[in-house]
Amino acid sequence: MKFAQENHLEGEYPAILDTAAFRKAASHSFAALGRKDGLQSFEIVKHVRVVADEWTPENGLVTASLKVRRSEIDKHYATAIQELFVE
Repeated sequence: MKFAQENHLEGEYPAILDTAAFRKAASHSFAALGRKDGLQSFEIVKHVRVVADEWTPENGLVTASLKVRRSEIDKHYATAIQELFVE
């Protein structure tokens, strides 16, 4: 994975996505992009979680026309979302 190599992170996809080092590097990357683009501090993403899951109509996370089903995503990732607020 190019991002992992550039940030000197060890691990294989998708397991690396769950490591604290990857989450920290991804958060720093988002923040740097936000600052570069002139965003205010309250507009910059503080914590991020990258998931390996595909969002398909078969797993119910999107509709047949590929519209995001937010309520289903909230249910599916409830634990991961709560963890973002603890960090």
